Parts: sequence; structure tokens; C-alpha cells
Amino acid sequence: MDYKRSCQSRGRSREKDGQMNVVKRIARNTLSLAAAYVFSQIITLILSIFLARFLGEEKYGTYVFAFAITGLIFVIADFGLNGLLIVEVSKNRSIAPRYMPTTLLLRSLLGFICLLISLAAVLIASYPKDTAFVIMIVAMTSFFGNLTAVFFGMFNAFERMHLNLLVQIIERSFTVTIVIAMLFSGFGLTEIIVVIFAGSILSFSIAYLIFSKSITKPIWEFSIGDAIAQFKRATHFATSSILLTLLYTVNTVLVQIWGGNIAAAYYGVAYNLAIPLSLLHTFFLGAIMPLTSQTYEQSIEKLKMIQQKAMKFLFFFGLPITVGGFIVGGDIVTLLYGENFAPAILPFQILILVVAVKYFCGNIANVLASANLMRLNAYSAAAGTVVNIGLCGILIPFYGPAGGAAAFLLANVVMGFMSLRFMTSRLFSVDYKDIALKTVVTSIALAIFLLIVKSYLNVILTIVAGTIFYITIGLIIGTFDKGDRDILFRLVRE
Repeated sequence: MDYKRSCQSRGRSREKDGQMNVVKRIARNTLSLAAAYVFSQIITLILSIFLARFLGEEKYGTYVFAFAITGLIFVIADFGLNGLLIVEVSKNRSIAPRYMPTTLLLRSLLGFICLLISLAAVLIASYPKDTAFVIMIVAMTSFFGNLTAVFFGMFNAFERMHLNLLVQIIERSFTVTIVIAMLFSGFGLTEIIVVIFAGSILSFSIAYLIFSKSITKPIWEFSIGDAIAQFKRATHFATSSILLTLLYTVNTVLVQIWGGNIAAAYYGVAYNLAIPLSLLHTFFLGAIMPLTSQTYEQSIEKLKMIQQKAMKFLFFFGLPITVGGFIVGGDIVTLLYGENFAPAILPFQILILVVAVKYFCGNIANVLASANLMRLNAYSAAAGTVVNIGLCGILIPFYGPAGGAAAFLLANVVMGFMSLRFMTSRLFSVDYKDIALKTVVTSIALAIFLLIVKSYLNVILTIVAGTIFYITIGLIIGTFDKGDRDILFRLVRE
């Protein structure tokens, strides 16, 4: 009997240690991707603010439209190849030396096709020369960004996410420093866009060197059969990837078509502030994706545990962003961009609601992909894209940028609902009460607090005070149970 108890005790100990190793890996990878994402978004926001203030609504609208239209065209450039890369290489890292060149070749071919489409679009639309120049330079920037993403995918697959941060620090520091200096020196949009293009070449070069030196030496041998097989396996990833990229880029283009460059500038400001916050959790999803893929092969119950924790943590951080952004959003927009961009306030308040939706449904796409149910992600993305485009056609002509924002929000609600249904019906269900109840209560208290204090404090102090209040209330009412706290405290100690 004592021997049996001893074996059971050792088994529980090994299981607990295994859970802690899982948590530590997720935390390490999450912090690396978080640092890369936050740094990139802060620098990009700073660049956006300077461009909007120095260039004005019309030129800034051209800048926003150029990135939107090329983003729409380059929607096929990824073709799901990066998602497939992370899933396959994380399972078998020995394939990386040959897998990377094949992926790079495929994405180069797709990118070249996108460049030709961009040129054709510029010629057919007969844009003014300066606008056409900006669009084509942005297209070439997107081409190199498309290739750099291959190395970022490899870094993720090898769980070396800190290398993403290193590349972005070098490239963003170079680009933003020179662009801001040029703005103060009186240079215009056409000169600035060339510097941004140079930054994309720098990013690609650095990422390749780091991959070759720190990960593995690529083997430059190509097999047409392997390339075709990889292309076919990426099909389900491609459908979802293309539809999601379309979802995130088409609204800016449609707002510009119906409202012109100034309307696109207002939507661009709202988008640049809200969408990075709605995608803030992607660094966590990137960190957990290799583990999710590996865990599905081992234990569905363990995967369910990981997903339960992921949704709970993400929603706890996502809902207050929505609440705070909606209440103080107007002050944020005018503080950063000036009173001229006040029409961007309502679109921002609508778009910030997307944060709560996306965080609640966090990691479901990874779970379905790991279970070889990527087609279900494609179905959700297809439904969201159809809803978004349909509502854009109805709402934008009447409500402008706010209509585009509302269409995007409702599309994400549809996608989130479908993803939850797919996960529940095909794999497992989670405890929604445990995930959401206390976070909702804490966020309601936060809303009341912000409405009271915003009249007495400036926007920065209001955000700081709200953050402290939210965390304090969350601790008081026990948003995370003892098991959650034990994991977090042990993680900090170790």
C-alpha cells in the first residue's frame, strides 16, 4: 500500500512539474513576443502620429490608402504558408534547413505576382503620379515584408521569439529615426516612403543572417515535388489567412472609395489606435501555438486545460482595454493626433469593442489548426468576411468611417461565435462562467470608476488610476482562483 501511494505521489509530482514546464515555456515565449509586438506597435504609433501631424489629412490619407490597397493585393502572398511552417517545423525541427528555402521560394513567387497586380491596378486606376509612386514603393515594401515573415515563422517554430524583437528593434529604430528627422527637415511623403522601403530590405537582410547563424544553415536545394506538396498542405491555412487579411484591409479601401482620402485618414487613425490593441494578444497566441500543436498529439485533456487558462487570462486583460478605450477614447485621439482628427473618435470607440470579442475567443484558431480542423477556421473567416463586406456596402455610404468600423465589429462577432461553436462541437467545451463572470464584474466596477475620475484627471493619469483600480478589484474578488495563483506565483519564483 505504501509503495502504491508512493507511486501515485511521484506521478502527481511529475504531472505538476510537467504543468509548470508548460507554463514556463508559454510565459517565456509570450514575454519575448510581447516585447517584440509592443515595441513595434509603439514605434509604429509614434511614426503614425508624426506623419498625420506633419503631412495633414489629405497626404496622410494617401499614405493609409497605399498600405491598405497593397495589403488587399498582397492578401495571397502568405497563402497560409507561415501557419503551416510553424505547425510542421515545431513538430520536427530537423526539416528546417530545406523547409525554409522552399517556403521562401513559394512566397517570392506569390509576392512577384502581387507586384504585377499592384502595377496593373495603378495603371488601370490612373492615379496621380505621386500617388502611383507611393503605392508601388509600398508594394515593394510589402514584398520584402512578406519574405521576412518566413524567418519570423521559423523563430517562432524554434521557440526563439526574442529574435523577432532583435530584428524589429534594428529596423524600426533605423526607419523611424530617419523619417522623423526628414519630417522636421521638410521632406514630403514620396521621400519618406522610400526610407520605409529601405527599412524593409534591412529587416529581411538581418532576419536572414540571424536565421543562418543562430538557427540553422539553409540547404539551397529545391524540389518541385516538395514545393507542390507544401503548397497543397497550406490550402486550408491559405483560405483562412487570405480571408482574414481581406477582412483587415478592405474597409480602409472602401472608406476611401466612398469618402476620399480625408475619410480614409480618419478611419486610419481609429484603426491604428484600436486594432493593435485588438491584436495585442497575438504574441501570446504565437508563443502558445507550437505548444498547442504538440499537446494535441499527447492529450486532449491537457489541451483543454491550456485552452481554459488561455481564455481566462486573455479575457481578463482584454475586457478592461475595451471598457477603458471606449470611455476615454475621445481624449486619447485628440491628445495624440490633435483636434483636426476628432471625427476619428467614434470609429475608434466602435473598433475598440473588437478587443473584448477577440480576447474572449483567444487561441481557438490554434486549437482547431492543431486538431487538423483548419477548414473550420476558414469557414469562420469566410462568414466574417462576407458579413463585413456586405455591411460595408450598406453602412459606409451613410455613416462613413463609423460605418466601416461597425461592419468590422459585427464581422468579428460572427467569427467569434462560430469559432466557439466549432471548438465545443468538435473537441471540448470550456467553463465560460469561470472564464468571464468575475472579469465582467471587475470591468463594470472599472467603468464606474473611470466615469467618475475622468473629470478630475487628465487622460494619462486616468488610465494609470484605472489600471491600478482594476487589478486591485480583481485581486480582492479573486478573479483568479487558488490554482491560477499558484501557477503564477511559482512562475515568478522560478
